[in-house]
Amino acid sequence: MGQRCGCCWAFATTAITETAQALHSSVFRSLSDQEICDCADSGNTPGCVGGDPGTGLKFVHRNGQASGRTYPYEEFRANTTGNCVADQKDTVIQAGSMQVYRFDKNYAEEDIMENMYYNHIPTAVYFRVGEKFEWYQSGVLQKEDCYQMNPAEWHSVAIIGYGTSDDNVPYWLVRNSWNTDWGEAGYVKIRRGVDWCLIESHPATAMIN
Repeated sequence: MGQRCGCCWAFATTAITETAQALHSSVFRSLSDQEICDCADSGNTPGCVGGDPGTGLKFVHRNGQASGRTYPYEEFRANTTGNCVADQKDTVIQAGSMQVYRFDKNYAEEDIMENMYYNHIPTAVYFRVGEKFEWYQSGVLQKEDCYQMNPAEWHSVAIIGYGTSDDNVPYWLVRNSWNTDWGEAGYVKIRRGVDWCLIESHPATAMIN
């Protein structure tokens, strides 16, 4: 029996690259999460054990990214790196065609919002998680419990939008990778502008030239 693969960072990466590719070509193509998990690790940390979206985006910049059809995701894998077979797959994003952007932590909220408003591309982030996030059902997450987790647990997601709740709480609209039976059909609202559990500390996005 395999173990469930902790590859949320690859899903967050692909949320960015799929949007960038669709905006560039006007045609949506499913891209390979599995390629990122297999091939984009730093060499020290196996892809299924964890990573960050910035690493995934830099990999796509250097190497391109295959289609999800020819390099599909496998839900259960051993906690070791898979065999990278990207050179045998149909490449959708070409190497060198995508530019990666990391935002200054001091201006992250404004940068993320500006990127979405002008470029219409999500932002990949990683942050500390606690039970409130894991058991989230609806509403805006505001109170932090992530610092009570020892050791720290980290998770990667894609911020796809922002807004203000009916009771005037600013929030990020976040797409998670835990299927549609979690949260609000797979999405969560998180308090914006307060660096909730460090969610605004490590943002990255990308565009295709």
